Amino acid sequence: MKKRCIENFLEYKYWENAVDLVKHELILKNKNSHFFTFNSLFYKYNERIKSKKYFLEIINKNSFYFQDDKFYIYKYFAPKKIIGRRPYIFFSLPMKILYYSLGLYIFKLCG
Repeated sequence: MKKRCIENFLEYKYWENAVDLVKHELILKNKNSHFFTFNSLFYKYNERIKSKKYFLEIINKNSFYFQDDKFYIYKYFAPKKIIGRRPYIFFSLPMKILYYSLGLYIFKLCG
């Protein structure tokens, strides 16, 4: 039985489409303040992320599991207008792209 690793089902085209999706999302967040969150302040897009070499070395070999400084999720709270706090989750840029690429793969399976 083959191992159930990401390399067995996630192809580069999903990664590439997810990168394009995140780039477009950042453009829209900068144009419309309604969608602006703290996440937008920390995202600095790097062309290296979209390269096939990056995908093959980091994602396809499952080495992202060991790169906690690049692939992470952070939970935080922001105050509401009057009383209370609203929970948010911050995805690092590479983690968000991985999340979107897996979502695009699942979308393809369902469609």
